[in-house]
Amino acid sequence: MHRKPGTNRISVTGQIAFRHAPWSGNVTIDDPAVVFASTLAEALKAEGIALQGKVRKAERGNENDASIVRAAQGGAGSGAAQRSNEPSRAAPGSARAVEVVLVKHTSTLLQDLPIILKRSQNLHAEVLLKALGAQAGGEGSLKGGERAIRKFLRAKGISDAGLVLGDGSGLSHENRVTAEILARVLYSVRAEKHFDDYLKALPLAGQDGTLDERFRASPVRGNLYAKTGYIKGVSCLSGYVVKGERVWCFSVLVNRLRGGARGAKALQERIGELVYGEM
Repeated sequence: MHRKPGTNRISVTGQIAFRHAPWSGNVTIDDPAVVFASTLAEALKAEGIALQGKVRKAERGNENDASIVRAAQGGAGSGAAQRSNEPSRAAPGSARAVEVVLVKHTSTLLQDLPIILKRSQNLHAEVLLKALGAQAGGEGSLKGGERAIRKFLRAKGISDAGLVLGDGSGLSHENRVTAEILARVLYSVRAEKHFDDYLKALPLAGQDGTLDERFRASPVRGNLYAKTGYIKGVSCLSGYVVKGERVWCFSVLVNRLRGGARGAKALQERIGELVYGEM
């Protein structure tokens, strides 16, 4: 299953037996916020709630985009469509248009990191990249997030040569990164005041997250914190091996897999054990 970058056009290829059970899979979407808003609009219309205006992406700093979407209770076809910055005009005899904030939710990055890293939640990773772009440069987009990451690397004295960002989750085959870049980033953040929080947010070998079922009988169980990564043909593991007060970082990226990731995972685990044995 493949989504063309920059679009929500998805192609599915392969073979399935005539009487095989249904198959399902996961794929990222190009703009989660717009897709959510569009789906919400359709759900409201299906319940007979007329919407004025249309779903569109707000531009940061544009006061015309700061208005709240107005919803008037009425028939599915009541209420004329209008620009969201124009005053509400309720149809004669219908309920008066009202402005209501239905739900407001906030969470900190510290709360979200374990969800992204331990659960490998791809949508949250996508949102984080765009949030970085908005925070660092005022543009909450893939390009904005990429600029923020390159700025971070330059500040750390790490070359970004060879880095290509196709998305924020790592599911795109367009992504390119070297093990050296990842290892240098992991090494550099050890001196940061938030390092302990970051370390604890990573999956722990043989105990939780995406490493729950790995390293169960290994000497590094409970002593290796690392992020997994897998797409067709690729298996990765990057993180830290801890022994007492010593902390070593590592990054193992295996490409061009054939016949599954079992061999790549065995290699990653063996490297982790060798590092632990030499500490």
